[in-house]
Amino acid sequence: MFTVEIAGIPIGIDNRYEAVVRRCRGWETAATPLFTVSASEEEMIRESGSPCPAAEVMCIYRNIALRMMEYDAFVMHAAVIDADGQGVAFAAKSGTGKTTRLLLWQQTLGSRVRPVNGDKPILRFTEDGLYAFDTPWRGKENLGGCARTPLKHVIFIERAGDVSVRKLEMDGIVPRLFRQVLVPKTPDQLGKFMDLMERFTEAVSFWLLKCDREQEDPEAIWSWVKSNELE
Repeated sequence: MFTVEIAGIPIGIDNRYEAVVRRCRGWETAATPLFTVSASEEEMIRESGSPCPAAEVMCIYRNIALRMMEYDAFVMHAAVIDADGQGVAFAAKSGTGKTTRLLLWQQTLGSRVRPVNGDKPILRFTEDGLYAFDTPWRGKENLGGCARTPLKHVIFIERAGDVSVRKLEMDGIVPRLFRQVLVPKTPDQLGKFMDLMERFTEAVSFWLLKCDREQEDPEAIWSWVKSNELE
């Protein structure tokens, strides 16, 4: 068992496989954990068919995500950057281009962009507002490093022949959002989760980017988003 600090919360991890320790290397803390998670054999079997290191890594993070709701936080399947001091989350179906967007924007905007987390950031409401936090669960490219950023925009990505971006209304936000967050199953957790989702949709701007990487201009898209965010 060991303790890590994620999104400002010390968390105890009661593990059985060394893979979890390796995943969390560099995140350890001597602070007293506010809660402790583990992965049961039954959970790991449901995850991958048998208890194994990879299943424990995934189950541990799922259980962290569920407990994080007690601290006004949740996990979103997204790649997050800090662009000019603002947090931008790219969300899409797996294989659609979250990581591609992160790398393309970093390549184009240079030092104006810092990667926060490439796959599963924690989004947490603090006294200062909503922040996206880096976590040890960064995806296979292990993209991250910026500890946190004030999250201002969520950009849903869809592939298309032409490039376009538009601001989404609630009827366009909800179905896309609920595909990218972990929805709890117990009534108590579901009530808290729905409260967080309501706060989330009020706290940030949501956009739909239809794109083709070969034609995409991150500089133009980012300028347009910033100039139209209050509309």
